[in-house]
Amino acid sequence: MTKIKKVMSPSCSVVIIARNAEKTISDCLSSLLRQRFKPKEIIVVDNGSTDSTAKIATKFGVKVVYEPIVGRSRARNRGIIESDGELVAFIDADAVADVDWLAWLMKRYEHGGLAGVAGSIKALNPDKFAAKLLELATANKPHYGGGNIMYEKDAIVRVGMFNENLQMAEDIELAWRVLKAGKKIGFEPRAIVYHAHRESMSELLRQQYNFGKWSVRARKIHGMSTWRQRALPFAAPLLLIKNLPKIKLHPILPVFMTVVSVAYGVGALIA
Repeated sequence: MTKIKKVMSPSCSVVIIARNAEKTISDCLSSLLRQRFKPKEIIVVDNGSTDSTAKIATKFGVKVVYEPIVGRSRARNRGIIESDGELVAFIDADAVADVDWLAWLMKRYEHGGLAGVAGSIKALNPDKFAAKLLELATANKPHYGGGNIMYEKDAIVRVGMFNENLQMAEDIELAWRVLKAGKKIGFEPRAIVYHAHRESMSELLRQQYNFGKWSVRARKIHGMSTWRQRALPFAAPLLLIKNLPKIKLHPILPVFMTVVSVAYGVGALIA
């Protein structure tokens, strides 16, 4: 009788970048230790914390490394360098992974032909008005956000890893380089991460403003057009009309999406 060889899944390292995350890191790590698909390792990159983040993470028995130069890209790159897995998955320190998060990412990846897989992000705090609206606005939309994505380590190393000149939008810019290299990034909506979204409109609009600013700078690196992003503040009435069908999800959602887009556009204008 011919024996069928069991095909082993590639190993995966999970990287969490954290700065002053003592209030959230325990829940994040607990969710990762409960994963049905067990990662090869969990790495917490303490990015210049002044609180007990590293001390708390150490108690979970995970690998903790200290990166004193503050910056999301710098911290992500340190995590990649420290990782031993063939794949590297990223999650934020203020997020909690569904028990099957990594299993679904792996299942989608193992279909073949992909250098990476992104998952869904839902609100960890849906009881907060702004957080719930943001969840509704972004539900089931493919993305390249660093809060829920997995890459082949070799694929990101080959394109130069994260751009340390970018304070935000570094995750999107990396994905563009991976795609330009002829690779594909898939989307698996069942790979769910619950993220602590901004809870006030002022915090959320400030975040979107910064996203707009840094996203346009990322686009400039690639010689991409930025006029659509810069035009958003002047297109509020048209945006509202476009978003009106979303009223079936929530009566305020069309206005919310329009205001958020305008904040993003204002950031794009000053980039």
